[in-house]
Amino acid sequence: MTHYHFIGVCGAGMSAIAGYLLARGNSVSGSDRSHSTESDRLSTLGLQFHAPQSLKTVEQLAPTHLIRSAAVPETNVECTYHAAKHYRRGAFLAELCNAHGKSIAICGTHGKGTTSGYLVSILSQRKQSYSYILGAKLKRDATNYRYEDEGELVVEVDESDRTHRLHRPHLLIINNLEADHLNEYGTLEALVDDFATLARNTIAAKGHVILHIDGDGATQLDEKLADLTAADGLMRLCWQGQNPRANFIARKNTKFTIEIIEATSSQSLFAIQTQLPGIANQKNAAMAALCAHQLGVARATIEAGILAFEGMYDRLECHHGTAGTEVYTDYASHPTCIDNDLRALRRPDRRILAIFHPYRPSLMRYHWRRLISALSLADEVILLPLDLCGETPITGINAPEMARQITETGTLASVRSIEAIEEYLSKIATKSMTIVVFAGGYLFQRIKQATGCR
Repeated sequence: MTHYHFIGVCGAGMSAIAGYLLARGNSVSGSDRSHSTESDRLSTLGLQFHAPQSLKTVEQLAPTHLIRSAAVPETNVECTYHAAKHYRRGAFLAELCNAHGKSIAICGTHGKGTTSGYLVSILSQRKQSYSYILGAKLKRDATNYRYEDEGELVVEVDESDRTHRLHRPHLLIINNLEADHLNEYGTLEALVDDFATLARNTIAAKGHVILHIDGDGATQLDEKLADLTAADGLMRLCWQGQNPRANFIARKNTKFTIEIIEATSSQSLFAIQTQLPGIANQKNAAMAALCAHQLGVARATIEAGILAFEGMYDRLECHHGTAGTEVYTDYASHPTCIDNDLRALRRPDRRILAIFHPYRPSLMRYHWRRLISALSLADEVILLPLDLCGETPITGINAPEMARQITETGTLASVRSIEAIEEYLSKIATKSMTIVVFAGGYLFQRIKQATGCR
């Protein structure tokens, strides 16, 4: 009998696949370093969970398929088990999706999770079957997966380890493209080349591609794919401006309303209104709406689905502290995201404190000036010490130097430990303060506890 075992199952992307397989009726087990609320949730769904990780336990389970998280090294003791098939998470996801036949792969440097969420919201309004596997939980459903045996499969696809190249979806969405994961790619050009290959392979497999020409990398990708048109299966969306190859144009009408028009005829396809603040969310909504349009979803359904979307956990998610403080958690580190968030949250009656955890010296060096510019939009910035993530230190690329240069722009900046941040917040948090945390799960939890968030 087929049995799937996930090493590092409590990670957001891993738990989504495990939950999907459990809902499909498969035999699934998983392990992690310790028990958690996520392991408890998965166990109630039927997952056979164990912690800590143990080769002996895996041998007793005798899985046919072994899937490891990208965060789990090959030296992990459970990786030595000789299953019939071994996968990295991304490679297994690609195989799962390619076998589906109606997969919709949503990719891009940032915003792919929210774009996926918007599309799921639209499909839920359609009242037909659909499934999804996401890297974050939808606030509406409080889950990151759904399985039904018919309809489309919406998948958030990560490009960090190049396994996105293995996908051959029915519809590929490239939401934007900017420099990221430089530890893997080295240069933006290499990242662009990978996406060009993915787009061409998708079209060769009779799939279709929608490219949002947004970001330096997306502009380069558009040029690399200049020989492909809508007749070949490549459609292009241009935000606000003009592009001679664009098939669709997204135009901002009001603070929360965007209109999508067909470029050649200037026909208005739909006008969508979002609940969520900021231009980034509008762009994500526009791509999801255009994707749904290509799937044949009715205009009214698209507009209703976009408006109904409440967001995702830790994607510019708002929490309320006991002192009336607003705390936003956003799993983001790219300067474009930071800039978008801080501009969206700016109000004359509130002071913004940004908390940022810099990581990977190679990535920080590439985006150094843009990060300083984006973070300086806050009234105050607190940095945690730079996380090397296994990289070699780079002279001049560190948290104290970043704080010094932010302070030179006129924005107060400091470097503090998480314990010092908690103590500081207990003294200064007020109802006129907005705190925006750009980091990951453990820091989100600590900041929410320090501010008494419900």
